[in-house]
Amino acid sequence: YAESIFAPDYWDLIDVVAIVNTTHKARGSTEGHSAADTSDLQPARIAGAAGRLAACKTAIRDRDFDSFAQVIEHDSNLMHAVMMTSRPPVFYWQPASIVLMQRIRDLRADGVRVCYTLDAGPNVHCICVRDDAAEVKAALDSMSEVIETLTAPAGGGVQIIARR
Repeated sequence: YAESIFAPDYWDLIDVVAIVNTTHKARGSTEGHSAADTSDLQPARIAGAAGRLAACKTAIRDRDFDSFAQVIEHDSNLMHAVMMTSRPPVFYWQPASIVLMQRIRDLRADGVRVCYTLDAGPNVHCICVRDDAAEVKAALDSMSEVIETLTAPAGGGVQIIARR
């Protein structure tokens, strides 16, 4: 289950999703997840999870974007390292994914508060503060690797939007 640790409006973060591929992935998330235990890196990833979660909570509590970015990117990279070293290996990143990850790091080095994370796929979620969202979106939209961008704010709790 999931549990909110802060209100949705506690820190005005935006997810600018850079779509680099719209095709259905060859190996689904469930299959990739089931192979995780075959990776030599999985025990270390699991052992460090509580520490990364605590660091993430502290970064959010303190609205410390640099610390937040460090833990978010590290966790994403670890997850993909596990997938890439599973048997059989799963490679969700594409060349465009790596180009975008580097672009996000370059933007952050220039003072833009943005970091990346990827789920089990090639598309890059670029988490940023609202004040930097337009700049992040413009930078991504200007890249030939990006098919389109989608923008989503933090969500609230469960809501009924229609009754049948």
